[in-house]
Amino acid sequence: QSYNGDGDFLGIMITHTPPSQRFENILMKENHFESGQEIDFNNSHFVNQLFIKFEKWNPFHFAGRLTNEGIQFIEDNLTNNQITDFETYRKR
Repeated sequence: QSYNGDGDFLGIMITHTPPSQRFENILMKENHFESGQEIDFNNSHFVNQLFIKFEKWNPFHFAGRLTNEGIQFIEDNLTNNQITDFETYRKR
């Protein structure tokens, strides 16, 4: 679903951090990212957690886009879909 920049939204986080005992980050592939964007594949992992981003934190900034394969990869591999905010996640 497309986000128009208004209001809170749910999503995942992309990071360079590999998996650890504390965080279940999943390595993605280059074909999961559209080329020519500000953000593209660079040893990218997605955090296996569904996050809520509150509009009041900062305005939304569109920096990249996943391909259909990338979206499907996340849908197929996202197992921790209990919604949390980043601060709560970081403290666990």
